[in-house]
Amino acid sequence: MIPSRDIGDVANELKKFNNLKKITRDGSVIYKNAIELANPKIVQINDRFHILKSLSESISNELRAILPYNITIDKIDENIKMKTLKERFYNAKKDINNGATLKNACSNNNIHYKTMKKLMEMNEYEIVSYFEDEKMTQRMERIEEKNKLVDEVKQMRNKGMSYTKISKLLNISRKTAKKYATYGFVFKIENTSRHRTNSCEKYHTEIQNMIDSHYTIK
Repeated sequence: MIPSRDIGDVANELKKFNNLKKITRDGSVIYKNAIELANPKIVQINDRFHILKSLSESISNELRAILPYNITIDKIDENIKMKTLKERFYNAKKDINNGATLKNACSNNNIHYKTMKKLMEMNEYEIVSYFEDEKMTQRMERIEEKNKLVDEVKQMRNKGMSYTKISKLLNISRKTAKKYATYGFVFKIENTSRHRTNSCEKYHTEIQNMIDSHYTIK
């Protein structure tokens, strides 16, 4: 440590080291001038804190110059949120028939892109059968919500955000954030099944027949 902030004292101290090529310093003009006085060939580098501070200030000033003072965010249509997947699908399909892109139709009707694409590939009979299965519809809606969270995690990672920060912002575990950010990861019907087997399952038919015949456990 140099026990002085005087330009002359700092310069004299630095002259003792002939092999100096680079020096990291803070934003002080005193140190800048002292280094130049000691050896103008020395490369001066701002310390990490001041580099980030200067960059942040420059970015903030640039954004203030470009962006308007007030930014209006459109209110979310609560009616769309309350609609079932079936209603949102047919509304999105109607939008597409009227010239909207698949992406815009999904966005306007709060339906996941992959879900919409899958339904669009079905024929009318398959669609009717699909929506008649209420449990399947409920599961698909849950999967859709999960996939929206997966997309959000991936977007945050693409912006350089850490798993720790993502987990705090989205209220999920770090392990879950890491899993969701995996390339190609998406929730599907086959990987969200909650069905669990047990030792009695293979005897289900036989047990049911015995119950029908009025057998008891005694």
